[in-house]
Amino acid sequence: MQYLKILSKGLLTTIIIFIILSLILTLLNYFNLLNHTVLTICKMVIPLLSIVTGSFISGKKTIKNGWISGLINGLIITLFIFILSLIIKDFEFKNLIFFIIVIITSTFGSILGINAKKTA
Repeated sequence: MQYLKILSKGLLTTIIIFIILSLILTLLNYFNLLNHTVLTICKMVIPLLSIVTGSFISGKKTIKNGWISGLINGLIITLFIFILSLIIKDFEFKNLIFFIIVIITSTFGSILGINAKKTA
């Protein structure tokens, strides 16, 4: 039960940070403050940044095997994005590369979190 609580805190943090950064990006795009190149880069960086932060928090709360916590976090997020892309019929083969990057980023963030806990 404790493990589910830790995972849910990480996922909730990921979702909150993603929503906040997406709203900021939307506002900047609405007022034409970003060009197309910056917007494209931000559309890739925002999900990865929120995933790293959520996995970092999840890894920091985990007692041991932080990489497993990050892997599970990444798999849950990937599954959610995959189902959402199937529903809106926006699935392409290049999305698989993004899914792999999400899983690796989530695992890396959780490893950083558990190592930050050990050094503190």
